[in-house]
Amino acid sequence: MNRKVSIIERIKRNSKWVWGQKWELPTKFTLKEGSQRGKFYLLWYRGSDKVLTPVPPLKHEKLPDLSGALRLARIKQRHLEDEADGLKRPDPVNPENRVAIQEAVEKFVSEVELTRDPLTHKLYEQNLREYSGWTKLTYVDEIDKNHLFGYRKHLMDGGNERLTADWKLLRINKMVKTTLRLDHGRGPIKKSDLGKMKPSGDPFERGVSEPAHQVPAGRDHRKVPARDAKEDPPHRPQPGRHDGALHRHAAAGPRRLRHHPGLAISR
Repeated sequence: MNRKVSIIERIKRNSKWVWGQKWELPTKFTLKEGSQRGKFYLLWYRGSDKVLTPVPPLKHEKLPDLSGALRLARIKQRHLEDEADGLKRPDPVNPENRVAIQEAVEKFVSEVELTRDPLTHKLYEQNLREYSGWTKLTYVDEIDKNHLFGYRKHLMDGGNERLTADWKLLRINKMVKTTLRLDHGRGPIKKSDLGKMKPSGDPFERGVSEPAHQVPAGRDHRKVPARDAKEDPPHRPQPGRHDGALHRHAAAGPRRLRHHPGLAISR
């Protein structure tokens, strides 16, 4: 099965529409190249038949840019690779099968409300609506690692700590995997992409604030005032060690003092 995907541009030359430059995957674009706008198509094959799929523009834009075309081409190539491995799922570049981000957010938040506690639901709702208001993407399958890393930078520039931003990315990633029914490890990002995550497991789903410090099991979470370093530790007599000797001295009564040379005793 042919898994190759290319990007090809439709341009107007001498008042006629013709096929222009072609880019084959894998490829990379500079920031300037990726911002180029035009009529882009994905070129791939179904058996021996050539298929051309137009690249849709982002919301509020008239024409797609080259970086958006590359993102969609990678999604299509992954779909062809999965299909070759026997994994059957809807074609992500077919508009009829694609799920809009706004629609996915509403559905996923509703599922969380039914299956999780109110605090977790509020958290997911806040994080996902914050993201959907920021992104210019239209469909869930367009969300990739570079896009999410761009969102993390936006969050940190806005004052979020790195750990807080990383957890927000993982919650978006969870929505993507649930919406597209992806297997474990097949989402846009993995935990390994974000480095070491503490605590392990979503802190809000564990019922603690973020960021949280791990406390050993069985230890009290309440703060205990620190003892002054100069203060002597309180004396706590150990039962059974001196009690017997004290009782014996008390029972024997007052002891007579022996005269010691050089020792004067005043009466």
